Amino acid sequence: MKLDLDRVLWEQRDLGALCRARPADKTELYWPNANYGLARTLKEYAGYPLDLPVNAIIPHGVYHDRVNVFPGEKNAPLPAVLNYPDYRADAWAAVSDKLVVPSASPFLYALHIHCEEYGEGKHDLGGTLFFPAHSTSGIDKSGDWGAVMDELDALDDKYKTPMSARQAEPPVQVCIHWSDYNKGLHRKFTERGYKIVSAGSQHLPGFFTRILHLLGRHTYAASNDVGAAVYHPAAMGMQTLLIGEHTDESVSLTDAMDHTPLRGERAKVCPFCKTRSDAKPPHTPDCRGTKIAVPVGEYSGVGLTKMHRVLRADKGSERETKAEFRAVFRDGGHVERHLLALDLLGSEHFKSPAGLYADLAMVAAL
Repeated sequence: MKLDLDRVLWEQRDLGALCRARPADKTELYWPNANYGLARTLKEYAGYPLDLPVNAIIPHGVYHDRVNVFPGEKNAPLPAVLNYPDYRADAWAAVSDKLVVPSASPFLYALHIHCEEYGEGKHDLGGTLFFPAHSTSGIDKSGDWGAVMDELDALDDKYKTPMSARQAEPPVQVCIHWSDYNKGLHRKFTERGYKIVSAGSQHLPGFFTRILHLLGRHTYAASNDVGAAVYHPAAMGMQTLLIGEHTDESVSLTDAMDHTPLRGERAKVCPFCKTRSDAKPPHTPDCRGTKIAVPVGEYSGVGLTKMHRVLRADKGSERETKAEFRAVFRDGGHVERHLLALDLLGSEHFKSPAGLYADLAMVAAL
């Protein structure tokens, strides 16, 4: 079924179903590559076989840390990384022998696909789409959400003026992350009168398509955290707004991710049949596996806490880089934000379909 704007708006009637946790695509050897349709987006754009895994790490997003590499990515049994932004190359070279392939964000390829299928959109319906700093299954975002909403309430009228097509809707809408919906954060916003929308679960097909349709109904995109929520719309040419952060993150010791074993369990998981075993595949009659994925024990509550501590052992690089980019999105002009976003998303390395196909085939042969 075509995921056009009418379909996306129809789905918003049942956010519980849209945000329900789903299993990852079994095609990928490294399951995070399936998050938000990252691998599928690259394969669809390139015309690469959808039933073949991407044999390289696909960064989850723009990492601000110039020094550390996420342990799960470093230890993943894949020979390469489709790297962006460029400043991450040195971090990879310092800790791993993986081939670093200069690449562009899957979002840029999703944007190209979207424009080809649905048109570019004029972003002229007015109003603001706000993305709260989001949590994950293992990391919670907590803080003064009341202060965040106070800032939203106090926005200048230009951010709150919808065009006639949306007069009946609140001019500032909140796009909630699926994990935060399931943790109940949306209720804080609905209690203050905000309308909630969502792009759905990270493993629900069409995540980027939903985001792009929702963005296309607004003139402004806003967040209280510098990251994809402002980088993506700024790269599209949209006006962006960054308000005060008012939040902090903490590790949740719940094994909320449905692909994790019990805490401390060190068995490996086959990405094709999901059997936890140290034996080589196939494990079941329909298991197509030829490789074993990352030890999922690293993603249990205990493992996640350890990774969080590793990543926070040297926060200087991340903190300084994030402060630098935050300053641009708080104080810089529209063009400056647009150019920074394109740079961070690796637009210089955006490939033609044939060029991206060649990259995917090259890492597959390693």
